[in-house]
Amino acid sequence: MIGLVRAGLEHCRAENAPLWHWVVALDAAERQLLSFYSFVQSSSESQAGALVAMKILGQPLPSRPERSLFLDRWFGEHSENEVRVAALGYLGECGIEADLPTLRKEFERGNYHTTSAAVDAIIRISLRDSRAKAVKALYELQPISINETIVSILFADGESLSTPLLKEGVTHRNSSVRRVVVQLLRSRGELSPELAEALLADSDAGVRFEALQELTDKGRVFSLDEAKRLRVKPVNRGLFTIAGGIGS
Repeated sequence: MIGLVRAGLEHCRAENAPLWHWVVALDAAERQLLSFYSFVQSSSESQAGALVAMKILGQPLPSRPERSLFLDRWFGEHSENEVRVAALGYLGECGIEADLPTLRKEFERGNYHTTSAAVDAIIRISLRDSRAKAVKALYELQPISINETIVSILFADGESLSTPLLKEGVTHRNSSVRRVVVQLLRSRGELSPELAEALLADSDAGVRFEALQELTDKGRVFSLDEAKRLRVKPVNRGLFTIAGGIGS
């Protein structure tokens, strides 16, 4: 049965191995076998499979050995990208605040295989503390690409976020973040004409459209040609350029 569990973990991502029957038969979750396999398996596929199974089961790490030893193993110098991504996915669901330094270090490596997953994990862990803390982490990391689901979750309860915090997001590198922030600001009447005017040069059509609507609501008149041009004209850089920062 141990061999069957190990074989199931090896092919876990195929989602057609009868893994769960043998996990239950061996009481693998209670006996911490999955975390053991995530640590000792020589095969990256088996390690990653164990981490995927742990994430699905919501299995916490054992108190012994020390938690840091698991993280050092998963994100060690010779760890494969497959294991790193699986570990980030697991920590996104079951990680704690003490894991954040390791996750930030992985993000700072600039590995395109793991950057997005690292951002996702950092934000999810921060969100378990507070929504504002998670939004601040998003602003600090400045990811160009981010899971749309995470953006929706972060700003789902926009009323709980302060106006100054939202305004920090209008220069974010990610267009989805800028768009939802501008929508929230406009909905609470906090999108000033000066800011809306600047946002007409944003690279995202959705952001430009929100700015256009705000200005027309305030009495600004645009000809039909001007409005069309603002909606469809390609713009290479976002508000970062206007603010004196780097282009989005």
